[in-house]
Amino acid sequence: MRLLTFSGRTAKEILRDPLNLGFGLGFPLVLLLLLSAIQANIPVSLFEIESLTPGITVFGLSFMTLFSATLIAKDRESALLQRLYTTPLTAADFIFGYVLPVLPISLVQGVICYLSAMILGLPMQLKDIQKYSELRYCGKSTIPERMKILDVYRKYVLEQQQKWNEYLQNLDDKIEYYRQAINEQPEDND
Repeated sequence: MRLLTFSGRTAKEILRDPLNLGFGLGFPLVLLLLLSAIQANIPVSLFEIESLTPGITVFGLSFMTLFSATLIAKDRESALLQRLYTTPLTAADFIFGYVLPVLPISLVQGVICYLSAMILGLPMQLKDIQKYSELRYCGKSTIPERMKILDVYRKYVLEQQQKWNEYLQNLDDKIEYYRQAINEQPEDND
């Protein structure tokens, strides 16, 4: 009961500050959109949505840590922590009282990141894998449907393979250019 009361108080403090919510929920989304827009305008695949989304989601969690630390610092300045020390709260109550309110915000933040990434073109492969697995247990009558899923995934893998082959070719071209440049350098005769 003490933990929930303290946790509720911490949640109210977090929700009172619009900067917390703006940065916690909005900044990862803005960053995802900005880097996707940059990716659309550069010739190399530097900010691919498949790699970008998990990174942005984890990066966004660092804001949650920052907000928790800021809240603890504010509580320390206002002498709330001194008053709390006189209550029968345990160390676990203190820790979880600050952590529990941040968990739902972190979950919402991750959902927002992945939903916006799906809108931006993140392939939903996990859903297809799950559907394939369910169809496999339904027997041989689902073979045509499973074949369609595998064909779509094969097309995706071939696209990725072609992209990586282009990267490899660019790398090989650059290496060959440097080899020729090294071979064409005149030797110093001192």
